[in-house]
Amino acid sequence: MPTGIYIRTKPAWNKNKHPSEETRKKMSESGKHKKLSAEHKKKIGDFFRNRPLSEEHKRKLREKAGRRYPISEETRDKMQRAHLGEKHTEIRRKNNAEAQKGKHFWKNGITPENHRIRGSIEFRLWREAVFARDGWICQKCKVRGGTLHPHHIRNFGEIIELRFAIDNGITFCRNCHKGFHKRFGLKDNTKKQIIEFLK
Repeated sequence: MPTGIYIRTKPAWNKNKHPSEETRKKMSESGKHKKLSAEHKKKIGDFFRNRPLSEEHKRKLREKAGRRYPISEETRDKMQRAHLGEKHTEIRRKNNAEAQKGKHFWKNGITPENHRIRGSIEFRLWREAVFARDGWICQKCKVRGGTLHPHHIRNFGEIIELRFAIDNGITFCRNCHKGFHKRFGLKDNTKKQIIEFLK
């Protein structure tokens, strides 16, 4: 006599049958609007993280990724050179900077003048020239390398014609640069202050 307990099992005829394209679409659509609990998401994540992949499976994934994102030999060569530390020439850097001019998305494209100049290619070339002239050494504590700051001897904001003059720059490390401005302030800086600071 039946007890009233039924166990639902997968029919044997469906054991090795793959769902049709139409069925898969229906299954996909039905699953799109389901909200999973945090616990359920964690279980799914744990399953995929801990699931060992066979070498065959890994090979198929690599092949599939290669088909989706084909890379030409020329692009591969460029990527390889980039990773070998090849530096852009000064002309190329200027051309790249020119191409990016006007492409500012912060505050609807409004960039403060000070930030715009300090982010320009001219400023970057100036700072590198100052560092190279000083041998990448802080002129106060005499430590080579680390986080270096180029400091304008005559104020950046006030004397426009000397902004990119190499003679108007000096190399400080981050701590010495902070120490200078803490002692002499951010405005009306002079060469006399530099001489006094370096003593």
